[in-house]
Amino acid sequence: MAEASQLRVLPAELRNRIFEYALTAPEDLRYCMPVEGASKPTFRVSATETDEAVTSHPFNQLKFVSRQFYAETAGIEIRLNTISFALQNGSAMSPAEHLTEFLQSMSPKARSWLRKVIVRDDNPQYRHHSTIVLQDTAETISKLAEICERLPSVTLYYVLSKWTFSEEVTTSEMLSFLRNGIMCASALKGQELTDMLGERSLIHFTARYWIHRLDDWKGNVDVRSLRSSNVKFVPNMASKGSAVISSLDRYLEHFLLKWENRAEQMVTLLKRWTDEGI
Repeated sequence: MAEASQLRVLPAELRNRIFEYALTAPEDLRYCMPVEGASKPTFRVSATETDEAVTSHPFNQLKFVSRQFYAETAGIEIRLNTISFALQNGSAMSPAEHLTEFLQSMSPKARSWLRKVIVRDDNPQYRHHSTIVLQDTAETISKLAEICERLPSVTLYYVLSKWTFSEEVTTSEMLSFLRNGIMCASALKGQELTDMLGERSLIHFTARYWIHRLDDWKGNVDVRSLRSSNVKFVPNMASKGSAVISSLDRYLEHFLLKWENRAEQMVTLLKRWTDEGI
């Protein structure tokens, strides 16, 4: 408590700089829904398994020191860090639904603190469409995107867990990755990319087929909010980024050159997807 007393008497500007340093996490903070008896969620250092994050302590411990520190630090952690939403133990809601609920519960001022939010569609209960990349419903994702569209300070990264590679990148996986990217870019963002492949290419035909499948997934839901510049759909590239990039170069050098010398264009596109999303 002596250290806390000394911190209290420092000038507010210096104290705030200390708080910011202390509350900047080395990795993403994971959202954990309120436990029984609590009204607010907590944010904890991410863990490989959800239950590890749940049993850890909330990242912001400063707010428990005193009422003054609570007033000065509560919520700072969501302004300084990337917040990630994943499957919650004991919940039937998808991560996207948890984020939507969280945003709706926040005050306008608190929402403005958010900068970068990651949502992972890793809930097997929500794999309604096992044959396409997306696992949430069109209504769920568009509702979330509509909220984010009104929050220009926030960038939402929606991680498509099925848009990925195994450790050993194969030709069929590369074709599937390319098809899924074209499908999402066209159906979700309105970007027309199939013509770039040439009308006679296999991926042109298969991408067109899956775009129609995505149209069925959308149904009557208005998904124009998905085209917002601060809503990104990204592949699941955890621990695979460098391996995939080297495989892209090797694969495209040997195979995509057959498609009217479009290899360089395709490398640029695929690298942008892996770095920034769609």
